[in-house]
Amino acid sequence: VYIGRARIAIKRGEPGKALEFLEKLKQQTPYSRKCADADLLIAGIFSPSGEPDKALDVLAGLLADKTIASGLKAEALFRSAEIFSEKGDKLKATAYFERVYVAYGKFSEMVAKSYLRRVELLEELGRVPEAIEVYRALLQREDLAGLPEHAEVRRHLAKFEEDEDA
Repeated sequence: VYIGRARIAIKRGEPGKALEFLEKLKQQTPYSRKCADADLLIAGIFSPSGEPDKALDVLAGLLADKTIASGLKAEALFRSAEIFSEKGDKLKATAYFERVYVAYGKFSEMVAKSYLRRVELLEELGRVPEAIEVYRALLQREDLAGLPEHAEVRRHLAKFEEDEDA
């Protein structure tokens, strides 16, 4: 109930009210799986509202909790990477994206997005040889072949290979 109310408050542009609902949930059901869902929502409130460090603290708590489901941990890593990227710590963000696809390979869509985001950041950092290596690694993953990111990576890699030949 509280998660639903929090989502409605977020949609209405009432992050303070959403936080109240989420804190109530965490107080009333501290051992529930819903607490992890609440923490993801809380991090999602803090980050765009100019409090990325608070969001990272919440996500770090999820990552440190051994009882959290692996899908939620993968999402916490991905969101942490995005926040580090937004804060300008692109190298750290690449490490977090890499952790997603190394540790949580069964979550195909998130893995593909993590590969793609990592190569984008590596390119921005001028680390083109590393980016090409990551492109090739993604293309070797047959389980990702049907995803849009796979096709996008093929196009990017072809562009790089054309540039090398020129």
